[in-house]
Amino acid sequence: LEKEAPDDPALLRVLALAYSQTGQVARAIEVLERALETHTDYAYYFHGLLASNYLRGGNAERARYHTEQAIELSPTQSGRHVQLGTLLVREGQQSEALAAFDSALSSGVRDPHNVLFAAGLIERELNRWGEALARFEKAVAIEPGFALAHVQVALCSAELGQFAEARAALDRAARNGAREDAVRSARSRLIELEAAAVE
Repeated sequence: LEKEAPDDPALLRVLALAYSQTGQVARAIEVLERALETHTDYAYYFHGLLASNYLRGGNAERARYHTEQAIELSPTQSGRHVQLGTLLVREGQQSEALAAFDSALSSGVRDPHNVLFAAGLIERELNRWGEALARFEKAVAIEPGFALAHVQVALCSAELGQFAEARAALDRAARNGAREDAVRSARSRLIELEAAAVE
């Protein structure tokens, strides 16, 4: 088939996916790079597939390049914004990652609670407890059974001195099946902060 229609975009896509799914990432990339050269009208799609395959192959730099190219060509594709945010987190570029996650949210990303959670973790790392709390609260508003987000609501509330709210969030986390060690660790931090507040 490849010999009969070597430049057919649908065939190149199928070939790339087949190579990728069987662990032949280098072959998938070779096919996609050729497709990108030949079919500029499908550039967004092939940039996206290249980004995924470079990421699978461990080349974060090329993955980021192709993700950014895909976003430039089609800015409303929320999944690519999520991918870019994830890559930027790995590179330690927290502000840029937050911007990418926010772009994903404004583009109507599927499963927004997961993106809010990822953004909340960045805010927490930056010690922006109020901003982090707002992200985690939005996540549990969308997905009330999101146990780990309830744990994070508790931790942020505790850091802000909102101890009753923190205890209530931990109770919700436990009811929703949060890991016992996560709840226990958060309760320890809550007790520590409560004790410090009365000294």
